[in-house]
Parts: sequence; structure tokens; C-alpha cells
Amino acid sequence: MITFRQLEIFAAIIRHGSFRRAADRLGITPEAVSANIRALEGRLSYELFERHVGGPATLTGPGERAYQFASNILDDLSYLYDASDRTAARRVVVGAHPYIMRYLQAGIDSFRVSHSDVLIDMDIDSSGTLGFPEKAERRMVDLGYYFSVDDGGELPPAHSLLMKREPLGIFVSRDHPLASKPVVSVADLSALPAIHLSQRTALRPLIDRVLETYGLGEARVGVETDDYGHILTSTQRGEGYVCMFASAQDEHYGGGAIKMLSLERPLPALQIRRASRSLGRGALVTQLEAHLRETFRHVEL
Repeated sequence: MITFRQLEIFAAIIRHGSFRRAADRLGITPEAVSANIRALEGRLSYELFERHVGGPATLTGPGERAYQFASNILDDLSYLYDASDRTAARRVVVGAHPYIMRYLQAGIDSFRVSHSDVLIDMDIDSSGTLGFPEKAERRMVDLGYYFSVDDGGELPPAHSLLMKREPLGIFVSRDHPLASKPVVSVADLSALPAIHLSQRTALRPLIDRVLETYGLGEARVGVETDDYGHILTSTQRGEGYVCMFASAQDEHYGGGAIKMLSLERPLPALQIRRASRSLGRGALVTQLEAHLRETFRHVEL
């Protein structure tokens, strides 16, 4: 019969990326890992992994579905252990783009106050190859909050939920000639260089997509930096335009030295979406998700 140990080993391979690393983390031999997976595959009557000589094992289609169900079973088992000791700490991992944390922090803090036995870990690394929807599906985070472009260009994951829309604007120096125009056209902006975050940041591909949709995809890049202060300074000096969150106009950056332009048509907004595993999140994660969703209802963007 299928054992919890087999499921634990199966999940460890996915989380840690290989049979050998899973063995190291679990304190068993690679041979024991392989034997347990062969036994699990035999009981299921299908292969979980595609084996490649000299290369990593990858999940088969049935293996991906099996991993979702195995994750749910292991989650339920963890709650069974919690029930045996009411003082045992329980852990939830919330992933979010750093900018979105400004909207989540109050809700997370209040949840911690009312659930003192819960450990909430944060993942704010949005620069890796995996986005938060992928991290959620692989159980690297329980809830993941991320930005998506609101242009209808792609369908969001079925297990994601729209939380808010974050409007964008284009800013220039308050002394720039365009700052005094009642309406600024794409042709007006096309004559200026763009000031950008660097390609390493998670927001840059989204901003590029917004500008391309708007007709500014071929803009000359004047400044490209990870330093937000440098972006503001370059904008204040009149070195080009920058696409930023429209809320920047209310935050008086640089003492009001930059101004959001009145465009001939609005930019596509960014969506703030919540991703979670497509199946079986567990009662604790569901409670936290509902609490944070209520927090978002009171956020004005």
C-alpha cells in the first residue's frame, strides 16, 4: 500500500530538485529514495518521473497531478500533528512582490496577534526564475501576491484571484515642457528617452509590456538603474520620462518636483493577483487568505 513516507520522499524530490538532494535533506541514501519511488510508481501503475541518463528527473503529466494530491495529503497530515499539541507552532509562507507588502503588512500583523501559535514566513524575492504562481503550485509558498499586466494578453492561472488594480502613470520633471500640456500624445513621448528600472527587476518586463501596448515599445532608453532614487533624480533633471505607479503623484516624491502627465488615453493598469495551490490549501491558509482579502477591500489605490 502507499505510505506517507513514500509521499514525503516524492514531495522532497520536487522541492529540492533531485533524488540526491532529497536524500541529503531526509537523511537517507539515494538508493532508499529510488526504492521508495519505484514502490510508489508500482502501486500507482504509472511513472512519476521521466528519467534521463546523466540529467535531472522531470515529472511526467500524471506525476504533476500526483504531486498536487500528495501535497494535499501531507498538508492534512501536518494539521493532524498540530491537533496533538495545541501549543505547537504552525507555519504559513506568504510570498509577495516587495511593493505589494505595503498593502499586506497590516493584515499579516493583525493575523499574527489573533493567531499567536502561527509562524508566518515571508518570501519577497521576486527576482528569481520562478514567479509566485509557480511557487504556489510547487508549495514553495502557500499564498503568493504578484503583479500582472491588465491588457487581456494572457489568461491568469485558474487558481489566482484578482485583488486590486494598480494604475500606472507617466511622469516628467515639473519644469519639463510636456508638464504644461493639457493632453500629451504618444508622438510627444516618442521624442523623449525613457528612464527605466534595470532588466534584473521583476517589474521591468511588465512595464515594458505596458509601454509596448501603449505604442512606446521602441523608446530610447536614457537611464536604466536598480536605484529608485536615481530614477527620481534623473526624472527631476529632465532626462526623460518614467512610467511609475500613479499613486506616486500623491506621495510628493522629490518635494513635488515631478508631475504625472495627462495622457490622450490611459495606460493599461497592473493587476495585483493572489495565487495559491489549485487544490487543498488547508484550513489555516484559507483563514489567512480570507483575512488578507478583507484587508485588500479597505485599500484605496
